[in-house]
Parts: sequence; structure tokens; C-alpha cells
Amino acid sequence: MIYQRTQREFTARKEEELAAGDELNALLARSLPDLGRKWDNHLPVFLSAPSLARILWLDSIYRKALEVPGRVVEFGSQWGASLNVLMLLKMIHEPWNASRQIISFSTFDQGFVSVNSKDGPDAQVGDYAVAQGWSQALERILQIHAARSPIGARENFRIVEGDVRETFPRWLDENPEALISHAHFDMDVYEPTRDMLRLVLPRMPKGAILVFDELNCPSFPGETQAVMEVLGVHGLALRKSSYQPYSAYCVIE
Repeated sequence: MIYQRTQREFTARKEEELAAGDELNALLARSLPDLGRKWDNHLPVFLSAPSLARILWLDSIYRKALEVPGRVVEFGSQWGASLNVLMLLKMIHEPWNASRQIISFSTFDQGFVSVNSKDGPDAQVGDYAVAQGWSQALERILQIHAARSPIGARENFRIVEGDVRETFPRWLDENPEALISHAHFDMDVYEPTRDMLRLVLPRMPKGAILVFDELNCPSFPGETQAVMEVLGVHGLALRKSSYQPYSAYCVIE
């Protein structure tokens, strides 16, 4: 699979796929005013197979640790698509579970704050940065979605913005009771992945889920090297999904 850079991201999509996506984008913008107040019911007509596959993947891993106590932590959220899906899955599968907060640790408009030689020649500081101030807009979006929850927005999600190497240790100190049932690694690069693995494992009981978004991925070799360094892969029961090319998970045993 060959990746190419598009703006501050990498994509494996070919030019014809990108052009088709641009056309769908234009059709959505043109059609949205006509979709009415229940516009969200009609959005699947614009949904692509990769986007739907991503949702199916997130649902499958969420359900694997439903009986494990703890919070869901996402390291690296970018625009918040996976974060929102995880929160909606929480509201669907366990709407009354006030202890299952979905927590995002992400740099948002900073993107990668550092890269290491282990990340290969292509990754650059600032890659995957989103629009300035997007985290505030995302928080409002999640609040609107969580308004349908029987337990309220505060118990459903939290966004922690900044360099995770600074924010996550502070969060651990502030929440000494917190267990983690799902740890979703989507930072792509070596150093923060390595450091967060070391910090998160002592809070994860047996049956909890580690999720890696770019495992065995040539464009982001640092994530796999961090897993090899901290966990080792010999004897580690890693499993991948048919829905995603590089996403994988393992269960804490």
C-alpha cells in the first residue's frame, strides 16, 4: 500500500478516490440545506465504505471490554471522529454507566509536537494539525450529542488538550482511582506512544483492551517500534480486524 501526502496528512487513496471524495463533499454541501431538520438521518447516503468500516471496527473493539471497569482513553483525536463514535457507542451500549467516561488526550491544532528518527523520513512536526480552536468546537459538538444521554455530558466525555507527555501524567495524579478499560493509541509516532504505554499499563486490569491504529504500518514505523520496546511482540496476542488495514488490538491477560 503506497501512501502519499495530502496537505498535513498521509493517505493511501488514489487520485481517482480523492476526486470522488471531493465530488461527494461538494454534493453534501449543496444538499445539506435541503435535508431538513432530521438531516443526520440522511447522512449515510454520503458515507464511504472506509468510513463505515471504521465505525464497525470501533464498535467491535468497544464491545470486547464492556464488562471491564474503567474509562476509555484515546491518545490522539485529530478532528474527533473516533472520539465522537466512541461516545455514541457508550450511549448506545451502556447509557447509564457513569464510570465509563470517554477521554481524549490530543494536541489538536499543534499536530505532531515532535518526531523521532524512528518515525521514518516522512513524518514532520505539525502533521495532522487541525484548525485553530477546533477543540472548543468539538467540545460543543459532543455536548450536543451527550444531551440525549440520561446521565449528562459531564459523565460521558472529557477533552484534555496539549502534549500528552505533560497532560496524561497530570491526569493520572488528579484521578488516582481511575482504571482504564480501553486505551486507544492513535498518535502514530514513537515517543508519545512509548511513554503512554508505560504509564497506562498499571491502570489496566485483565480483560482491558489496548488498541493500536498504525501497527505494522510502513508510513508510521514508530508506533510499532514503541510496542515492541515496551510490550514485546513475541507472545503478545495481537489481533487485527478485517475492517482496517493497520489497526490491531490485544487483550490484557
